[in-house]
Amino acid sequence: MRPVIGITGNRRNGDQGREELWIPSTYGDAVRLGGGLPIFLQAASEDAETLAEIMDGLLLSGGGDLDPRLYGRANAGSEPPDPQRDAFELAVFAAMRRRGKPVLGICRGMQVIQCAMGGELIQDISRALGIEHPSDPAWRHEVCLTEESFLSTLFPTQFLVNSTHHQAVGVPAPGLRACALGAQGRLVEAVEAADGSPVWGVQWHPERLTDQAGMRGLFTMLSEACLKG
Repeated sequence: MRPVIGITGNRRNGDQGREELWIPSTYGDAVRLGGGLPIFLQAASEDAETLAEIMDGLLLSGGGDLDPRLYGRANAGSEPPDPQRDAFELAVFAAMRRRGKPVLGICRGMQVIQCAMGGELIQDISRALGIEHPSDPAWRHEVCLTEESFLSTLFPTQFLVNSTHHQAVGVPAPGLRACALGAQGRLVEAVEAADGSPVWGVQWHPERLTDQAGMRGLFTMLSEACLKG
């Protein structure tokens, strides 16, 4: 049996001004490689509880910046938000967490988890930390595992990842712990629920690196956790 895993996405204007749901196919491909059945979710907060009943797991995908007002801050380098997407992802995360169902956040998705659990974001890592993550698909940087975690059986202590982001998790929210760091320990690259519940986040994009066993393993882990639930 293949677990049903919902994937969130972006909204954008398409042809003739029509709004489109846009989700890179790499997310669905990665979920399938991991043994899951992907479904693509339209951002409608009123559907969050129903979707959480239907789905076995949730993948919060990458995308634009969250509204800093959601974590009590003025804009300090954030790009214009999508309030509808923000509200939906926060609602569906909360609905899945109440049910104890697995959630994996990727890039923005990890930041959604941080915000949903009461944490703040670094709104511009270049301005705040002097760190640049260029939008170059070939660019890689090193991350280091900090303790035993969901990453420990998939990756060595140090490994290379891709990344195209200008925001990051600040101090992990209550109930989260950092389990991988980059930039000589100055940037949180992965988090997990401190109580061992199935909530995980990575700042890089493993769905673009599924030729690597460890990256594929993240999606296998998600599917297997869904089946255990």
